[in-house]
Amino acid sequence: MTWAGAAVAGAAAVADAYGAVAKEQGISTGCDIQNGVTLHGDRNRIKQLVIILLDNGIKYNRENGSINVSLSAARNDVRIKVSDTGIGIPEQELREVFHRFKRGAKARVKNPEGTGLGLAIAWMIAKGHGGDILVQSKSGEGTCMTVRLPLQA
Repeated sequence: MTWAGAAVAGAAAVADAYGAVAKEQGISTGCDIQNGVTLHGDRNRIKQLVIILLDNGIKYNRENGSINVSLSAARNDVRIKVSDTGIGIPEQELREVFHRFKRGAKARVKNPEGTGLGLAIAWMIAKGHGGDILVQSKSGEGTCMTVRLPLQA
């Protein structure tokens, strides 16, 4: 299945929907989407992946923080980046961030209701599409999740 012309519209729609949720919590949002990007894969699963990343960006952000979503095509892949100015992930916890039921100490304090499944699901979706997720984070400064998906599945 191809998420062709809908890649831009789909990413923008998800970002807009979550932008309203973020605004309610005093978090500003930005969106930088390259036109003409074609994603090949399960539209609903890719949308779910973006929703998980945006949801985490909102849940673990700081007051008056921000979230930025970008979608672009590189030479061999499509990149979806979700970056935030939230609580960040301590370096020693980065190795386990995609493991099921693993939640960092700060995450448990900020959002005690979480299950620790969101990023594990996002990782499985990316891997199921032949891609991966890279995480860059600094405790107290925020997180950037970069999803790389192949141009052709």
